[in-house]
Amino acid sequence: MAARELDGAADYARQCFEESLDPEWPWYSIKVGVQEFLVAKPRVYSDNPGRAARGYVAVCYSPESARGRFVWLKDTWRRTLDDEYEQEGAVLYDLNRLGVQNVPTLVCHADVSSHRFDLKDTLERMHGRQPTRRRSRIERVHYRVVTAEVGVPIEDFGNSWQLASVFRDCLIGHRDAYARARVLHRDISQGNILMVPYDDQVDGEKVVAYRGMLIDWEFAERVFRRSVPGFGTWPYLSVNAMNHPEVPVTPEDDLESFFHSFVGLAISYIRH
Repeated sequence: MAARELDGAADYARQCFEESLDPEWPWYSIKVGVQEFLVAKPRVYSDNPGRAARGYVAVCYSPESARGRFVWLKDTWRRTLDDEYEQEGAVLYDLNRLGVQNVPTLVCHADVSSHRFDLKDTLERMHGRQPTRRRSRIERVHYRVVTAEVGVPIEDFGNSWQLASVFRDCLIGHRDAYARARVLHRDISQGNILMVPYDDQVDGEKVVAYRGMLIDWEFAERVFRRSVPGFGTWPYLSVNAMNHPEVPVTPEDDLESFFHSFVGLAISYIRH
């Protein structure tokens, strides 16, 4: 939690990794491309049976990375429809290259090419039936992306000033992504806003401060395409996105999702 004392910004990631070393849970060595990482129990996981996303605090184990460094490893099954769905790592690479602030720093990413899933094949072979037209093209590939920052959940913010400053940082990242990279996030929610600890100086003393970070660019879209139907997390969708799911998401829709996320956190966690 943000409220506990940390011995430097890296201490939070170290604590998270230590907590993942559950003796009743398997410990793995995972390869992402040519790089190798050690993980144990996932810190977060999705109940969505399609994406089956898991998030690990991992430690670098290969010479290609800074061995011993703590990173965030996301393991998921991403959707693929030719070029309509980009790899999240490809989006992050462009955001980093163009100097977009307050977004994850890409370490590496790769498909697990031998792990693919096609809904049509599954329904035909296992259940002897055809998928509906709406779901007939769902195909997924196993995918991993590693980023440098290990963030604190936004629900652990310390006070209203910190909550507002974190949202300010994420709004800056969202603005930069749209203005510099022509990329729209399309899935603004509480779960995709983190606080990242960093070392700072106050009155000559070392302290741990926090900045906001907008994560999970898995459903981001290039503005010039605008071909993929809208996505988002239902409780935070704009009214327009709810009423017209067939219409591409706009920057205004994302901003409304920021508003819903902020109000939800303020009502739930701030004394009033």
